[in-house]
Order: sequence, then structure tokens, then C-alpha cells
Amino acid sequence: MTLEKNKIKTDEEGLEEILDFLRQTGIKFSTKSETRVIKRLGIMIGMHGFDNYFELLNLLQTDPQTRRNLIKWLERGKVFNEEKKSFIPLVQRDMSKEETLYTPKKGSLKKKRRNGFFIWENIHLNHKNDETWLDSERNQKKILEFLRNKKVRFTSKDETRILKRLKLIAKRIGFKNYSSLLKLLNSDPQTLDAVLNWLEKGRVYKEDENSFSPLVKRDTILQNSVSRKITKKKSKKKPQHTIQLDLIPHIPDPKDQEYLSSIYTFLSKNNINYEAYKEKYFLRRVHSRMMKVDAHTYHEYLNLLETDPRESNLLIDNLSINVTRFFRDKDLWSKLEHTILPKIGVNRSQSIRIWSAGCAVGPEPYSIAILMFDKFKSANLDRLDILATDLRQEFLEQAQAGVYSYDLLEEINPVKLQTYFKPITHELFQLSRNIREKVTFKKHDLRLAPPSRNFDIILCRNVLIYFSRNQAEKLFRRFYSALKPNGYLVLGKCELVPIPVRHLFKIVDSKTRIYKRN
Repeated sequence: MTLEKNKIKTDEEGLEEILDFLRQTGIKFSTKSETRVIKRLGIMIGMHGFDNYFELLNLLQTDPQTRRNLIKWLERGKVFNEEKKSFIPLVQRDMSKEETLYTPKKGSLKKKRRNGFFIWENIHLNHKNDETWLDSERNQKKILEFLRNKKVRFTSKDETRILKRLKLIAKRIGFKNYSSLLKLLNSDPQTLDAVLNWLEKGRVYKEDENSFSPLVKRDTILQNSVSRKITKKKSKKKPQHTIQLDLIPHIPDPKDQEYLSSIYTFLSKNNINYEAYKEKYFLRRVHSRMMKVDAHTYHEYLNLLETDPRESNLLIDNLSINVTRFFRDKDLWSKLEHTILPKIGVNRSQSIRIWSAGCAVGPEPYSIAILMFDKFKSANLDRLDILATDLRQEFLEQAQAGVYSYDLLEEINPVKLQTYFKPITHELFQLSRNIREKVTFKKHDLRLAPPSRNFDIILCRNVLIYFSRNQAEKLFRRFYSALKPNGYLVLGKCELVPIPVRHLFKIVDSKTRIYKRN
């Protein structure tokens, strides 16, 4: 896998954080050795298929084994010491800070293969007080979002039970966090099928139905796509749970690759600009659709695209996935409420113009509208103008209705929930009319010119990461032209302004990714 050096250079803040993290864990290296350490970190990012240092930092923080492997690899590097006139290790570590790996006693466990993956019997698991389990709420949310993206249905009340079952599986495989299990499920459809089968066997009591029902339910399309039989041959060797971070499946027939070019041609004729997306991301989305429609080759999928017009629209929707919730990322909304909005103010003759680019079903623009009403209760908000755009018409229609399930409202303040929402069923809530009237929804492709100009704030979070580097630079130039002088641009946590256009903006808050137009 080739490593794009320009991607690594754009992640300067992540680089500083990962170097500080290594020093905090007892790793010592000189300023002269820092360049070689950075090169090795860059190689590791390329090997894992990451796009930035933040993703690597998250892996090192949650997976102790990967952290130790990295440290050992850095120690193998040599650098010439002029004082000693000899070569010394690239880095040195403080053994007093060395952590101990969890190693079960020999003979105390019995290995068996069950439901498609190896488990260890007789492991005592204490979910409440388990020192060997290292994880965070962020990874819990990630694995639950992964299941929902796989069309696995469950209620928010059952999330705790699901996490306990997933933890049990992870521990029996030998993992110490949800992150490692998530990578395995992403790369191994057989294990995913086995895990979902086991989750379906769980039962939960439904009071409204007065009966027990499965803990989770999943679409039959997904179930059929991963229903390959699992071999039951016994192996004396310990299974290698190598995490394949490059999730693009290998298609064995080289001739089939020719039809991939035909798919590109077909998409271009239908005004779908595939070049705007990163190649690996684009192929993952295509393979995701292939799996759902049970197409085993590019040839089969091309035939489906040519014969079924609906599949092109479904592919566009798949390319434009955006996970969103009301008031997602509390630090950002706190910064907007206490720092940014007071600077913009409402007591002025000109209108306040805000653009939510890639709004999905509307939680982001509605969140900013609620924040404005909450912050300036006594002020006149007639001049508040919020524009929300997205590529998918059905998402915009859902946003205009303002009806949401409780899953999207979990992070909202209970007072705000009671003030601005009214329950219409036991699971659905509708946003109040006065908030909905402040937001205008419009279909718009970010690859085209901005829908308007003179915005005070542009929010474009967790959208740019799906675009290629060249297309991202063009997007930032469009944002620059669409903002007022000293207007604010808000990005996602894993997104940075590319170096060629960095002079157009200055950082207001690096943690929440808030920028200001120069």
C-alpha cells in the first residue's frame, strides 16, 4: 500500500498529539531522532490504511498490544551517537511505566471453535469491574452505529445488553476493546454473521406485545449475503485474528477488473462524479451495494446498474452516508454558544446567515436554530436565516417534517427536549413549528458552486473526509467565497484545512475544528 505523504503533512496537530502520547507512556527520543520516528509513524499509518494521525492515536490508546508492537519496532531502529561513537536504539523506554499484558494461566483455558470463531471456555468475566478491559464510550457508540449501518434493528433500551454480549465475544476471541472487534467484523463477513446469529438468540420482554422477542432483528438481504457455511475443521494452531483495515474485498478473476472501468464510464454518463471521492472509500461503497444485491462480480453489478435505474440512486445515497444526531459533540456546541454566537450577535440591522452543508435529515441545522432561540430568547430572531443542503431529496423531505426517533435525541438536554419537541408516539418526537420555520432545506451538490453568499457561519462536518484531496481544496475555496469577511467555518473532528488553502483561514479552536476566514 502506497503512502500519500501529503495526507500525513496535513495532520500537524495530530502529529504533535501522538508524539506527546509516546512521551507520556515513557518513550524517550532526542530531537534529532524525531524525524525518523515520524517517518516510521507515517509508514504505520500507510500499513493500517489510516488517513491521519488521529486515527492511529485512537488505535494506540485503545489497543495496548498494537502500542507495544509499535514501541518494539521503534526500538529496532538505530541511530548513530557521536559521543559514544556507536549506534544506539532509535527510542528508549522507561520500564517503570511498562504495562503488563493479560496472559491467562496455561492449562486453565480450553479452546473450542463455535459459531464461526474461536472461544475460550471457563473465562470469568466481570463486566462491572474488569481491569483487563480497556475501552471508551466512543468505541461503544461506533460499534452500535456499525450494527445500525448493517441494518440491524434494536432499541436504545437494549444497547446495554448488546454491548455486554459483544464484550463477551471480544474477550473470548482475545480482544480487550470494542475497537478491535469492530475491525474484525468489518473485515470478516463470516464472523459478522456468527455474531449477529448469537445476538438474535438473545431475548427481551416487550411489555406492549406481552411476549419475548429477539434482542436484535436484521434484514434478510444482509443475512443471505453472508450465509456461507463455516468450516468445522479443527486446527491445532492458534487462529490469527489479523485485522484487515483495507476493507476492499479481493476479486479473484483479473478479467472482472475490466468491468470496473465500465462502471466508472456508466457513472460518468449519469453525472455521478466518482473522481471527487477517495478511491478506497468509493470502492467500499460500491462493494457494500454489491453485497446487498448479491452481486458477486463487477460484471453482475454493471448489468444491474444498466437494467435497474433505482440502483444508481441507491449508490448515490450509499456514497453520501452521514451519521448525525442533535447536538452531536458537546464541546463544539458549547463553544458555539458561549464564544462564537455572542460575537455574531442578533442586535444588528443585517440578517444572520448560517449554512449547514451536508445536513442529512436535519439534526445539525435544527440544533443551531434551537441554540439561537435558547441563547437570545428576548431578541428578535426574524432576521435569522438558516440554509440546510444535502444531495438526497428523501432526506430533505424527512428533515422538513421534523419527526425524529429518540435515538437521534439522546444527546439533547432534557429541558430542550421538553421545550422544543412534542411526542407523537412512544418512540417518535416532532420539532416545534417555530424552529422548523427558521430552516430552509434545499437540494445541493457540494461539488457545484455555493447556493448563496455572505454567510456568517458554515457548518460542514464529517462530509469532506469522503472527497479526494483536489476536490477538497476546491470545496474550501468555495467556502471562502461564500463566507463573509471574518465568517466562521466549522469542520468535523477528523477534518483539517488542506495546506494549499490554509492561508485562507485561521484556527479559532483546534479541538472543535472552528476556523475563521482571513
